[in-house]
Amino acid sequence: MLNVMRDNLRHLKWVLFIVAASMTLYLGTGFLGNRDSGGASAPWAAKINDSEISSRDFLSATRNMNDYYASVLGEQYAQFKPQLRLGSQAIQQLINQQVQLEEARKLGFRASDQELADLIRSDPRFQDETGKFVGAEQYKNYFQRSYVGGVEAFEAELSREIVSRKWADLVGQAVKVSPTELEDAYRQRYEKTRIRFLVVASADQPTGGPVPDSEIQAWYNAHQDDYMQGVRRKIRYAVIERQSVLEEIAVTDSEIEEYYNANQASYETPEQRRASHILLQVLPSATAGEKAEVKATAEATLARIRAGESIADLAPELSVDTISAARGGDLGFFGRGAMVPTFDAAVFSTPVGELSEVVETDFGFHIIQVTGERDAGTQPLDEVREDIRTRISLDQAQDLIREKAISLSGAAVSADEFAAAAEQAGLEIIELTAAADDNMPALAPSPEFRNEMFDLPVGGISGPVVVARGMAVFAVDEEFQPTVAPLADVRLQVESAYRNDRLRKAAVATARSALGTRGELDLAARSLDQEVQDSGDLTPGRVVLPGIGGDSPELSAALFDDNTAIGDSGVIPVPAGALIYEVTDRAAFDPVAFETGSDLLREELLVQKRQLHLQSILNRLREDYRIEINSELVTSYDS
Repeated sequence: MLNVMRDNLRHLKWVLFIVAASMTLYLGTGFLGNRDSGGASAPWAAKINDSEISSRDFLSATRNMNDYYASVLGEQYAQFKPQLRLGSQAIQQLINQQVQLEEARKLGFRASDQELADLIRSDPRFQDETGKFVGAEQYKNYFQRSYVGGVEAFEAELSREIVSRKWADLVGQAVKVSPTELEDAYRQRYEKTRIRFLVVASADQPTGGPVPDSEIQAWYNAHQDDYMQGVRRKIRYAVIERQSVLEEIAVTDSEIEEYYNANQASYETPEQRRASHILLQVLPSATAGEKAEVKATAEATLARIRAGESIADLAPELSVDTISAARGGDLGFFGRGAMVPTFDAAVFSTPVGELSEVVETDFGFHIIQVTGERDAGTQPLDEVREDIRTRISLDQAQDLIREKAISLSGAAVSADEFAAAAEQAGLEIIELTAAADDNMPALAPSPEFRNEMFDLPVGGISGPVVVARGMAVFAVDEEFQPTVAPLADVRLQVESAYRNDRLRKAAVATARSALGTRGELDLAARSLDQEVQDSGDLTPGRVVLPGIGGDSPELSAALFDDNTAIGDSGVIPVPAGALIYEVTDRAAFDPVAFETGSDLLREELLVQKRQLHLQSILNRLREDYRIEINSELVTSYDS
């Protein structure tokens, strides 16, 4: 349904930010841990001062996040799931919500009965077809079938949301959008340049033979900042592997039944609906007339379906939600609250097999057909038996891993004794020298591993710390202070940088010669025996084109200079060589249009800035709280 997200799946970080922001108030970025955390079987997932986040709440948040991502990402969910680290996301969400609530309470914020009633009455789920409140009886009936804890739990959660919003509004009042920020964003959205271009590759230039030592030394001397090394530490570590320990675990049927009976609430499933839809997009910048035109198209499409055509046939042709369109518009099963409120209300008020009226959301207009339903209930044991077996196996394995890691840590008093203790335990010892922010792909350490690696004194032995494959224990052998790397250590990098610079200059010279004084791109193409390429519309900022090797600030500056005009041509150095270009279309910055048409954009930017500001404030405030995360539990849900 969320077409903007799905169209940008290749930009995973962006997807995560937007989806996560839509799921919760705001997510933090820190991941604090403690090697004394309670383990995978502990009843708590995190502790914030004197409060606890229960394992049950954590599991519920993780499950909701799993369902939400599955709904948003569709068939691509399995591909991205390992990268999403659902456990870490869920615990950060819960911690930030608690911190925000505590800060609001410190300032005396409360939710009045009237505020609570107004919020409930404004929810489309509790409105009839005329937009009026459905009444107390129908309102309460809703929770009997679809909300664990009933009306009281729901209203308590709403009250907390109201209090948190008040604090967020207070924090956001200080945020403003400056004229420069607004103009930059306006240019990014409306300023366009289109070019025809050729790329002269550095790789096609003569290599020039061996590079003299004197030139390598001169380059190294002139670019020493590029070869700085931060504080580094040399450690030896051993990993107690989760997979090897799992092979020692055998879960009995009685253990599975006991777990199932003790965790019945975890297997309760709310009422779910299955729906198909067609989404006709309305851009945020659309005029009232353009919006009315899209709505008319949606009404006409609904009429076609009621006359006998099907969503399955029309979705691939008409829907901008490309993921569901590829499945004939099918969104699969989802529970109440998984979609935006107006969409959600339409789906759960329309009988199975029927079409709703056209539904408007922030994304546009939807034609929706409800295709299936599942009643609320409890999953039978046989349906979840293997999931429980896996859960218990992981819990028991994590406990055993922790025992072995504690034993290894306690067996060595100093770094000198570490090797003997690890070898006696049958573990491989691996050496590593790294800075705190270095990539360590073979280890994939948690943040607590990195923290302890640089907090321990030289010669110290760590406690058990979480890594991707299980738990590790390490000894700190040496520390190296920041310094310029010796030329001998980085000679290959220096020579490569020097050669690349020399070849890029040669590519620029070749490009200028081909373009000549007449500046005709087609003549340059013939002399280089290349086909001219078309850029499509480009916007200010990061300009990346096929073959140029990455972002080129010089290219962006040239193409979006206020004096750039159609017909301009030139040569620009790019990472992979040189680019010859000719401007074929130009939508320059229009000061008059900017003054008269930037109010909506200002509001969009304000929302974004307030969101980021709140996130930053929360991250800072978290430093004032004692936060302990059950890393073993959380990490076990990250894969």
